[in-house]
Amino acid sequence: MIIKRITHSRAMIYSLILSLLFLTVPELLSGNPRLAAEEEKPVIRVKGEVKTVSAALQQRFQQLLAEGKRLYRDEMDYNGAIQILNQALNLAVSKEQKTEVYFYLSLALYATLEERGDAEFNEVVKSLVRVDYYYKLDESICPSGYLELFREIKENFGVLKIRSKPAGADVYLNDSRTAEGKTPLTIVAPAGTIKIQLKKGNKEIEDQLFVLAGQETLSREYELKGKSSMIYIIGGLAVAGGLSAALLLGGGGGNGGGGEVTPSTGSIQVNSIPIGAAVWLDGNNLGQETDCTLTDISPGSHTVQLIRDDYEDYVETVTVTAGQTTTINANLTLHTITIVSPDSQTKWNKGEQVEITWDVSGSSISQNSLQSNFINSLRSENLHSLSLIRRNAIRLKIGARNFSAPGGSNQRIDMKSRGRGISFESHTSMGGGENNWRSSSNTIGSGLLKSPVGTSNNGLILPFRPTHQQKDAGILVVTKVRIELLDGDDLVDVIIQETDNLGQYTWTVDPWLSDGTEYRIIVLSVTDSNVYAVSDYFEIRAGGFEEGFDTDDRVDEFFEETHPNLWEVQDGAYEVTGNVSLNERSTSHYTMGNYTDFTYEVDCGNEDRTAVWYGIAFRGNKNFSSYYFFYVTPEGRYQIRANKKGTEREIVGETAHTAINTGAHQWNKLRVEAVGQNFNFYINGQLVASRTIEGAPEEGRIGLVTRTNYLNVKFDDMVVGILE
Repeated sequence: MIIKRITHSRAMIYSLILSLLFLTVPELLSGNPRLAAEEEKPVIRVKGEVKTVSAALQQRFQQLLAEGKRLYRDEMDYNGAIQILNQALNLAVSKEQKTEVYFYLSLALYATLEERGDAEFNEVVKSLVRVDYYYKLDESICPSGYLELFREIKENFGVLKIRSKPAGADVYLNDSRTAEGKTPLTIVAPAGTIKIQLKKGNKEIEDQLFVLAGQETLSREYELKGKSSMIYIIGGLAVAGGLSAALLLGGGGGNGGGGEVTPSTGSIQVNSIPIGAAVWLDGNNLGQETDCTLTDISPGSHTVQLIRDDYEDYVETVTVTAGQTTTINANLTLHTITIVSPDSQTKWNKGEQVEITWDVSGSSISQNSLQSNFINSLRSENLHSLSLIRRNAIRLKIGARNFSAPGGSNQRIDMKSRGRGISFESHTSMGGGENNWRSSSNTIGSGLLKSPVGTSNNGLILPFRPTHQQKDAGILVVTKVRIELLDGDDLVDVIIQETDNLGQYTWTVDPWLSDGTEYRIIVLSVTDSNVYAVSDYFEIRAGGFEEGFDTDDRVDEFFEETHPNLWEVQDGAYEVTGNVSLNERSTSHYTMGNYTDFTYEVDCGNEDRTAVWYGIAFRGNKNFSSYYFFYVTPEGRYQIRANKKGTEREIVGETAHTAINTGAHQWNKLRVEAVGQNFNFYINGQLVASRTIEGAPEEGRIGLVTRTNYLNVKFDDMVVGILE
């Protein structure tokens, strides 16, 4: 009986095998119409491997590249550099070689824009972007105008990443008959719609994708799997794969032949462009970064959040099904920096402290999220309020009544975040000293109070300094920035190479800067130079100041003497210590810019002589060969005159006035108030004249004036103010 059953089973198996062979084997034999049709298709050429050149040609390439760079950098022979670099480009074979040639070629073309136009420059920059989209420019040798044009061109391109399953599919773009390469494939393309075609074996897929400007676009994973054509050899017979083979092989599978086990969980495949984003699931940091697969996820709705420095948070809610994988393909968006101050109405005075302020968009941090994640978890009986003032700074206010410790003794404040391992400690003093905020190793921030919070109750601005594990505190923005100053398109100063991104920076305007109305501020991320902002044009002008002439330092730097007299700082005054017999004007002027509407006063003194003249000069030109001046003599007279390159004219002639202190060893305080072409003149606090001077320039330099044949004339306590 047993032998009969075995024989009967074998007969059934062989019968089934023969049936399958009739169905499947003919397709493997010659003369298959489908295969014949495939052979008649036109051959599509696939791009070959990178070409190779001889060692001699490679050496020639290096020589040409070095010569092109030398002509550009050392000789500034830009046309010569362009010619040599184009020769080098013909010999470049690797991505790195092409990138370097395109970079220096674009610099040389930028230097000849006026001569050649921008068409060739634009094409070379586009080629550089296509060859290496992520190429980091050497900004130390790039003119600021070049950087701006480069960014404008690059912003028109995006990165397209094409994937397939299985990999190795040929990729064709926009009906091209030449394959761009094989999946997985990354290409750089102009922003807009692009048609793609994938081919692998006899499988083809066509699709249209939209390339996002300035971003990476990730395609879906195209399925190029067909029915298996694998042939199993069983007992010397060819058997088609798939279900028939499974039946023949008795593939019940799983659980000892008792059927498949129904899965109870699913998974989430999380991909992002760029990769490296921290993955949070339902508010919990999983300690994983994209691209990754989250496994053993319970069925139902889940919220996935991706966090990466310099990029906006990405949040997506997905539904997980048991036994299946849900896929998230996230294109992360760079943060946008917005400069708040300076703006188009800003006028900064040289030498003054100013505030540069900015904001960063796109962070998920908000008052509500900060409260839910942080504020509500802080508990202290001394905490009056805690509020968000910038995306990465909070203001703490402490009730003043809690600082009434007897005798001005220190009072300790502890604030701890429950369940998040975050804590602050403060030891505050009512004595007006510094209040140091210290923190445990798990703190999210630290700061320094400069005035007692309890007395002013204005609060403490506390910056966040997040770690990777502390992103849930709402710190989801650029962490470090660089600040630069442009005059027109030229970089004139790196204000700070790197500073914490607190949304503001205090800067003392460099007194050496030229007056101008085309200054701009750039704030950019230290980690990604594509995250940046440029302010409106604003003005930097000569600023108010006080000069006591106590040392030579400021005089040596900021004053320029004319004519042959010797001016020196002595005994706390600026004095003419050497004279010549020429009967000419001798001046010393302040070189740091022109003044428009201002007040200007100075004390003028004399030694034992009374037959001397001294005074203040204003509305001078750059080298002070022309100026206006207000003059007094200790004999009791004043005058107002104009000097234009040695030729003088009278505005107010010699006039006696009782406001003048007369006699030897006397001081007189002279003051000029200027608004446009209208001037008021004061001596020792008394208004002695008001004049509208037609033809006077509405801005100019200020200075001091006497005559070349006078000795021991002194000046002190110069005060200059700006009238708005």
